[in-house]
Amino acid sequence: MTATIPVAVPRKGRPLEAVLDRLATLTGATNVANEVCLTLRYEKAITKGEVVSKKGVYDRLADYSDLTDPTRPEYTLLRDDREGKPRRVVFDSLTLDTGEIRLQLIGREEPFRAL
Repeated sequence: MTATIPVAVPRKGRPLEAVLDRLATLTGATNVANEVCLTLRYEKAITKGEVVSKKGVYDRLADYSDLTDPTRPEYTLLRDDREGKPRRVVFDSLTLDTGEIRLQLIGREEPFRAL
């Protein structure tokens, strides 16, 4: 049986992209790492008003997340209480199987204090 190790990672931005890039290099999971990065960049562009989506935030969230497959990335909504800042889709979790161990990446706002 393969051990699962939970690892806290940032929910969005360059720090998350750096973690995913390193893990993709080590595990060969470049497709899923690229998918997460592209999804979050698209959502950032929507939040900033650079791109307009025909779908609502909940429909996009349902399209991105597949809860039946643990090897697929999951996303959640980050609620911002500041005026004029909408909900934003952010990274929630992903399980990468390296063969010897499984890494469960868990998105957190302050990953160094989370786990």
